[in-house]
Amino acid sequence: MTDRAAALAYYFVFALFPTLLFLTALLGMFPLPGLMDRLFQYIDSALPPDAASVTRKTLDEIQRYAHGGLLSAGALGALWASSNGMASMIAALDVAYDVQDTRPWWKRRLIALALTVGFAFFILAGLVLLVFGASKVPQLGDALGRGIRNFKRSMSGDDAIDVTPKKIDEGSPQQPSASDKSTAAATPKK
Repeated sequence: MTDRAAALAYYFVFALFPTLLFLTALLGMFPLPGLMDRLFQYIDSALPPDAASVTRKTLDEIQRYAHGGLLSAGALGALWASSNGMASMIAALDVAYDVQDTRPWWKRRLIALALTVGFAFFILAGLVLLVFGASKVPQLGDALGRGIRNFKRSMSGDDAIDVTPKKIDEGSPQQPSASDKSTAAATPKK
């Protein structure tokens, strides 16, 4: 089992460098104002001074010379190394739970690749929320909350989300429609 843990650690550390290459090339292609300064502040607070200066120099060079080829090479390298790590994790879990994997090789690799892309999406979403979260999360939460409330209301058959104005003729009394009668019958009277 220790061999499996060593393989997992190796693959995930090996995947770290192409991932960082991809992310910094991506940041270099989209010059967002103040983003690199904020990133350098995070690096300075998280790393010792010597490591922070080396990292700062490397990121600065990558950002200055960022192009599509560097971005593609970083993405492919990160995807390949990370999917190897995910395949190693699947194999380690199979051994831990004493499960014989009978799927063909290509299906195991596709599953590892899909899991890698899913994990990468959630990690990138977390990083975006970390950088831009203080200003955008309340707006996102409000929009998401409204969407969930409207979805729940629509699934329960509640007419409360009907935002289209109904034309009411002021001169004649309103006759309840069939849907209004069923709603009125289900509503308790006070």
